[in-house]
Order: sequence, then C-alpha cells, then structure tokens
Amino acid sequence: MGDQKVFERAGKKGGKARARNMTPEARSEAARNAVKSRWQKAKGAESGAEASTENIRKAVFPIREGEVTFTFPSNMSSNSAITVISHFNLIMDQLVSQAKAREPEQEESKRRQDDK
Repeated sequence: MGDQKVFERAGKKGGKARARNMTPEARSEAARNAVKSRWQKAKGAESGAEASTENIRKAVFPIREGEVTFTFPSNMSSNSAITVISHFNLIMDQLVSQAKAREPEQEESKRRQDDK
C-alpha cells in the first residue's frame, strides 16, 4: 500500500516535469488527446474507433415543426431513466417559456400580414 503512494507521487512529479519541457502547442495537443481518449473510454469505444451503436435505441416523434429524436442506451437502469426524465422536464420547461415569449411576436407578425 505504501509503495503505491510513492509511485503516485513520482508519477505526478514526472508529469509536471514533462509539461515544463513541452511547448504550449505540444501541451495543448497532449491535452486534446487525453480528452479524446477519456471520451472514447466513457463511450466504450476502442481507441481510434467510433462508439458502438448496437446498444443504443432511438425513438423519433413527428411534430409540426419537424421531428424530435431521442437516443438512449437500451440497457438504461430505472434510476438513470428517472434522471433523464428530470432533465427532460427541465428542458421542456425552458422550451415552453421560450415559445410563450415568442407568441406575441408571432401574433403581431400574423396581424401585419392579414392587414396587407
């Protein structure tokens, strides 16, 4: 257990020394690569490959303005589904508020067209 701490501290010092010896462009590139690698791991993809879509479900709902598409993992847990519902409700509340704010403008525009 003690050896692990020593290795962790040494790794942190080595990373700082490496960063000091890199150009700003090289540090930026290394950071981009690290982020890309973390996202690929989070998506379950192999390095350099796109995430697999075999466990992704897609639901498309037509509305007057176009289509609404939901994509979600087919193996989503009930807790995650509840979290998604909470986020969805927040988004819908914002959309309704924005739509209501636009309605007077749309009514005025329609009234002007009717007057022509």
